[in-house]
Amino acid sequence: MHKESYFTQSEQLEVSILRVIQNYGSPVGAGLIFETLNDIGNMQSEATVSRVLRRLDHKNITERVGYQGRVITGFGKEYLQNLEERKKQNDYGLELITALSSAEEILDILAVRKLLEKESARLAAINTDRSINLQQYTDISQELLDDPVETTRMDFRFHEIIAEMSQNTILKTTLQLLMQNRDLHRITGYIRRRVGTDLNKDHIRIAKAIESKDGLEAETAMADHIETVIKDVQKYITLKNL
Repeated sequence: MHKESYFTQSEQLEVSILRVIQNYGSPVGAGLIFETLNDIGNMQSEATVSRVLRRLDHKNITERVGYQGRVITGFGKEYLQNLEERKKQNDYGLELITALSSAEEILDILAVRKLLEKESARLAAINTDRSINLQQYTDISQELLDDPVETTRMDFRFHEIIAEMSQNTILKTTLQLLMQNRDLHRITGYIRRRVGTDLNKDHIRIAKAIESKDGLEAETAMADHIETVIKDVQKYITLKNL
């Protein structure tokens, strides 16, 4: 899966400058861009704005129109759209991280889920009903894998079905209580995309073990899966604190 990079302050400034140029719809000078940014509370020095503009010119994102100022190029419009989409994803992730009270809470929930879900997977393999097709949750196109809402839904349902397949009422109910906060799935899914881990690869291994009625492999695969999620969360926290 494509590894996303973090949205930097430099990119944020590029977005702000390009929005100003695009909104004017006609050539705009560096001085006016500087004044507009400061008017909207984005306090930058004129030297900084000029430096960014030269970089954008060099990358063919903006171009000078004589002494009138700059316009955004066709490539620049695509570049801005790309940046805005990445910014939206970055903001989405930050919003999700605050959905739970702390990183420690996420890790605590995952640790408990690891203990319960590896047993759930083992029992699912033993009690598997071949009429339940887990493969429908692993045969996912790249387009769906790039959709955070869809991958969250598929991930939640995959784990939910395995809990149901365990045929252990207490285990299933406990897991449902732990999984009922879908924000956790959204957060971990977001984090795994940011650190570049393939979510679906783990699910394929788990599904194959359950469908083969291999209880030990199903247990191991699920434990490895959630342990990888835990490590991804820890890695993400470390990166964010650098």
